[in-house]
Amino acid sequence: MNRQLFSLSASVAFAFLLMFSPAKTFSADVVADLSKRLVPITTGFSGTDVLLFGAIDPSDNQDKDVIVTVKGPTEGVRIRKKDRVAGVWINSNSALFKSAPGFYAAFATKPLEEIISPLELESAEIGIEQLPLKTAHGRFSPNLELEWRQALARNMETASLYRTDVGQVTMLSDQLFRTDLHLPANVPTGTYTIGFYTVKDNRVVGAQSMPLIVRKAGLGAWIYDFAHHSPALYGIICVLIAIVAGYASYIAFRRS
Repeated sequence: MNRQLFSLSASVAFAFLLMFSPAKTFSADVVADLSKRLVPITTGFSGTDVLLFGAIDPSDNQDKDVIVTVKGPTEGVRIRKKDRVAGVWINSNSALFKSAPGFYAAFATKPLEEIISPLELESAEIGIEQLPLKTAHGRFSPNLELEWRQALARNMETASLYRTDVGQVTMLSDQLFRTDLHLPANVPTGTYTIGFYTVKDNRVVGAQSMPLIVRKAGLGAWIYDFAHHSPALYGIICVLIAIVAGYASYIAFRRS
């Protein structure tokens, strides 16, 4: 009886997601959604959690696993290597990654090596090792290139922006699944890509992707936009405010 109720609820959930999911991201094998599509960054933002959930097609869901990836907006990242010279630590070399994701995390129902082939991982760019991270100008040997990639991953993991381990996707029934995504306080703004994959016999058999937007909101967003769109006027206003504040402080202390 309980299994029938689970099956019925899964079928209803699948139909509901099918009706309300955008047509351009629909896959006949998996339908998924997010608890929130927009994450506003306000002055007191200290991080947030986003629920990622979905359903596998009830008509063909045998022996399938689910993988979820979260990839942040790409940006240029420069990392530096320090060496000790004459007792002083100095920057001896640096590498620039022109298009590194500002955030990355992966989740799966089982360890990746148990459910998907290395070729499929590379093709779908699942896992930090499979990301197309390349330094600019191609001036490093393959071994040095790998060292710089590993250094980038370590730095981003230390900043809580890369998750090097694979998180857990929980199957609520034969069809329904969910996982929780935590975005830290220092999460970069921009458009994130959430990828949902169903895997069977070591192959990706279904996929869906959708955006998650992280952007500044409130007064802080207005000041940020104003400063970037009108930097000269913003600088003049800051100088005027500093002059007025300084003069007001001078008058106040003089009277006291």
